[in-house]
Amino acid sequence: MNAILEEVKPETAELIAAQARVLRISVDELLNRMLARLAEPQPKEMPLTEVDQILDELSESSGNLSPLPAGFSRADIYFDHD
Repeated sequence: MNAILEEVKPETAELIAAQARVLRISVDELLNRMLARLAEPQPKEMPLTEVDQILDELSESSGNLSPLPAGFSRADIYFDHD
């Protein structure tokens, strides 16, 4: 186990220790949290073709929306804000 820790550069170890101090946790706890995050399943990236298809479907279904009144303005959106 110590052989693995010997491979860590002193600068890297100091950065890890500094981050642990900022979070007010031990280095061990910081590393455990980091490892737990790495073990979490990562969301898969959606292919651009699938994004395009979803956007096309949304735009097709939005044709049924009624248009905004001619005098509709930004003030109508933010009427309750100062």
